[in-house]
Amino acid sequence: MKNKKILFYSGLFSIVLLIGTSYFLDNFDKTETAIANEVPAPVSKEFIDTKKQMDQQLQAQKKQAEMTNTVVLPSVIPAPTVAENLEATTKDEITTKMLNSVDYFKSAKGNLTYYSESHEELRYSLDFAMTNDDYTLSYEKSIANSNVGVGVFDGTKLVRYDFVNGNLNKKDSYLTNDTNIDSSTYKGTTISDRITYGSDGIPMANYRFDSTYLGSAKQALLPENLTIGLLENFSNWDIISTENFLGLSVLKITGILPPHYAEKYSAENFTMKVDSKTGVLVQFQALKNEKIMENMEVHELLYNSELDSHVFTDTEEDILNELKN
Repeated sequence: MKNKKILFYSGLFSIVLLIGTSYFLDNFDKTETAIANEVPAPVSKEFIDTKKQMDQQLQAQKKQAEMTNTVVLPSVIPAPTVAENLEATTKDEITTKMLNSVDYFKSAKGNLTYYSESHEELRYSLDFAMTNDDYTLSYEKSIANSNVGVGVFDGTKLVRYDFVNGNLNKKDSYLTNDTNIDSSTYKGTTISDRITYGSDGIPMANYRFDSTYLGSAKQALLPENLTIGLLENFSNWDIISTENFLGLSVLKITGILPPHYAEKYSAENFTMKVDSKTGVLVQFQALKNEKIMENMEVHELLYNSELDSHVFTDTEEDILNELKN
């Protein structure tokens, strides 16, 4: 991923396709081994004809998938198996988890809202679902006033739709065919690793590549921007308590906004609530004289559960019908 000179508040997203298809024919292990060793196996003509037919069908399916960039998913994506995470308790631990939160869960679904006192266009509700286990997928549906937007990454392409005045408009479609991006870059790194300085002394923030192409949900599920922008200077903030939020053990953080963010939010201070086990940001508030000027809050959050795959594979007609209802 490229570095961009910024003041801790912008990121650069790329498009990538990392896809591989393998087929295993367990019933033909003996035949395959014999072929590899150039030793004929005593198999019947019917056996060979059946294997040939199956091979032809698999090749035809693979070719069709490559031509249409189609991903075939089961109707239900099973819940992944994950290890129990330890709770972060220190500034170093929690900032490192926030920068690498997606390493502590394999799927998530839920809902969040964003409210801006000064920017009416930044008031919306967002449903989201994502997985980065056996499949790499994401789905977002945002509602802002009467406008509805849908973003879907189905493993091969990212498509965004707007629903305006009863019409569904495809905003953009990206084929993710750039395989030169290393998704492990900056994995596990600390906040000091993410900030470098150019020869001119201007700081550069380094972001992880998000293989699920999250949109607005990224501010909660992988909160790199606010972590780097607000928490880089440990003297400007403190962990003041541990609380229960959505059934999660969260750390409550309070601090002073840096000048850029103070101007951006028309505020002075901020609070955060962060899942101590994953680093997911479940609430962010910018305040001025105790008045909330900006508020991002997660209302529902479920990690590592089964996911209904239809939201990742719906056609334009499916999406239009859903948004009309």
